[in-house]
Amino acid sequence: MVREMHARKFWLVFGIVIFLIPASHLFRFFTQRSDIWWTPKALSVPLLESSDRVQIYVHSELLQEQLSAQRLQVLTDQGPVALRESDVTLRFNNYDRVRAEQTPVLLSAAGGAGMAAVFVFLPILGRWPPRRPAGREE
Repeated sequence: MVREMHARKFWLVFGIVIFLIPASHLFRFFTQRSDIWWTPKALSVPLLESSDRVQIYVHSELLQEQLSAQRLQVLTDQGPVALRESDVTLRFNNYDRVRAEQTPVLLSAAGGAGMAAVFVFLPILGRWPPRRPAGREE
């Protein structure tokens, strides 16, 4: 009886520890900030290099065409200045890509947490470790 209690406690503690490892990963994933995945300002992509990912239109015309024709201006302290293509840079939010890359790890963490939960609940319910027959002592 004492041996069964020790075994039951062992499996309960073992299950809790094993459960906390994937659970902490899942907790970190679901509580992380969503605004940290923007391209840093220092690494902003020039307009010409971003044409494979984004196209920006101003009055139904591509921004690059508007800039090369010098139809866009910015008001500064010295007066209006024509915008150049080098003045326009883009930052991308990679939040969706980062989350998609983490899907396999999250699925395995969820599976691990589920299996560990079995080791937590079976000893609580008295189903693990299996009981020995009454007349048998080792």
